[in-house]
Amino acid sequence: MIDLRLLRAEPDTVRRSQEARGEDPGSVDAILRADAEGRAALAAFEAKRAEQKALGKSAAGLKGPEKDAALAALQTIAADVRSLETKANDATQAANELAWAIPNVVEEGAPPGGEADLLW
Repeated sequence: MIDLRLLRAEPDTVRRSQEARGEDPGSVDAILRADAEGRAALAAFEAKRAEQKALGKSAAGLKGPEKDAALAALQTIAADVRSLETKANDATQAANELAWAIPNVVEEGAPPGGEADLLW
């Protein structure tokens, strides 16, 4: 599996490596898109989770109708948190599965070609 940090930092290096192997360099862009979606989904999940925790703390000191309203809002936020967590996990898993398809970066000076080009 290709290191996603390397892929983010040096996508052109990974594209050249894919080309040297005779593989599709477009897969690099697919992984980068999936990784960006996963990171965005994770950020949205974490923000909503922080909102949930803050509202939960403030609701603890409320009484009567204010507390009921806060608890109802917490239920809605909890559903959103679960949905965002699932979306983040799915997007991260998709990026990782795509990353498994990219082999390690070819060393400079290695002859071009893939396994089919080997003379075993």
